[in-house]
Amino acid sequence: MDERRCPGCGALFQSDRSDLPGFIPSGLAVTDKTVCRRCFRLRHYGEGNKAPVNDLLLEPQIRAAAASAAAVFLVCDALSADRALDGFEWLDGVSCPVTLLVTKADLVEPYLDRSALGLWVSEATGVPFEQIQVLSGLKNSDLRNFRLRLQDVFSSGDRLLFLGKTNAGKSTILSSMLRGGSGPTVSAMPGTTVGLCEYQLEGGIVLLDAPGLKSHDSLLPALCPQCLMALTPKRRLVCQELTLKEGSALCFGGLGRAAVVDGGERGWLRAVAVAPEGVTIHQTSAEKAEELIAAARTDLLSPPCRTCYDTLSRLPVRRDEFALYPGLDLVVGGVGWLAVTSGHGRIRLSGPDPLHGFLRKQLIHFSARR
Repeated sequence: MDERRCPGCGALFQSDRSDLPGFIPSGLAVTDKTVCRRCFRLRHYGEGNKAPVNDLLLEPQIRAAAASAAAVFLVCDALSADRALDGFEWLDGVSCPVTLLVTKADLVEPYLDRSALGLWVSEATGVPFEQIQVLSGLKNSDLRNFRLRLQDVFSSGDRLLFLGKTNAGKSTILSSMLRGGSGPTVSAMPGTTVGLCEYQLEGGIVLLDAPGLKSHDSLLPALCPQCLMALTPKRRLVCQELTLKEGSALCFGGLGRAAVVDGGERGWLRAVAVAPEGVTIHQTSAEKAEELIAAARTDLLSPPCRTCYDTLSRLPVRRDEFALYPGLDLVVGGVGWLAVTSGHGRIRLSGPDPLHGFLRKQLIHFSARR
């Protein structure tokens, strides 16, 4: 078979392994619109297997593409934009302009306008505000204006590189801008793109879609496609206001649990738990939370599914304590976060390694109640 690639995911076409990206039946006539079996199933049925992608092998290809690009667009999810530069520090050395493209703005717009979001990202990353662009891949006007801007600034033959972490929204943006062409496969499953994909925009501008790189603390290797999709917000965030007393715990599905070990002078604090629609937010006692995890209660705590519970149970448990007060988010990496609105306290976050928590300046300022 020749060296043609699937336009949906960038994998080389092959007919030997049906379980791998790029598979097409032997003898199939390949056209410009032919996609591999994995992309076909993701597009039409929303199901597919995870791709075995090695970041160490991908990074040299991505760096080489950046070296010859007219511009680089580092795409990041608005919910985790504060860590957009992790793993991409080398972009400081490229000679072309670099823009931080913040996607999924629609998820935070009910709480935060775009200018405020851009300023928050600038403060968190150190990227100048002028080099940050905020948009939503679900709004046609955003994508149309972005496409027109590219066509106004760049010329035929210019190569524009889009890169970022898994599930940042690169493929959604490119697919929408290509307007009916054979564009990238769009899926809620992280890691859809597995090889460097090349497309041509009207006017001859070349768009390069790089595979998303995994975070070092990613649960991607441990979860099945269905559980990974549950961690991706679709249309909205679930925000649940809570009173957390000393000795209580908050479960983000069966993945991370935050137990209040010190409720401060009052013995409690108020907070808002934020998570995708597919993640169960469940409040209980710290002792009961451990029992539910041990019993793999998928009816109360999901994700993960029962199979993924078994996988995660074999991983070491990580426990970290954080001092929390208003103005801080306790982020449960890749799952959700806890925003304190009133009171001070210490919280112990537990979950399977490599899941871990960290503190950041609050993204969304929820109104405080005493």
